[in-house]
Amino acid sequence: MRGGLSTRRPAPSHGLQRLVHGLVLFEQVVDTALDLTGGAGAFKRSRMEQLFRDVRMGRFHPGNTLLAHELIGKLCLGVNPDEPPRWG
Repeated sequence: MRGGLSTRRPAPSHGLQRLVHGLVLFEQVVDTALDLTGGAGAFKRSRMEQLFRDVRMGRFHPGNTLLAHELIGKLCLGVNPDEPPRWG
């Protein structure tokens, strides 16, 4: 530790956990904003519609939350991420 800051790098799973958590929060924020804007937010030319669509695509790209949870679990447990799922 230098100058009160840790020089240790966070585990790769921390970034994935933040991504999944961030996507959930973004969905909640956009859903609330869409509720507040009313029907006007549903039109294609609306910035709200674009944000809604973009946030929803976060579930699928670059990977869905189920895949992210699987990868987080494997990394935390020290399992090779390339191993097939035990249930597959």
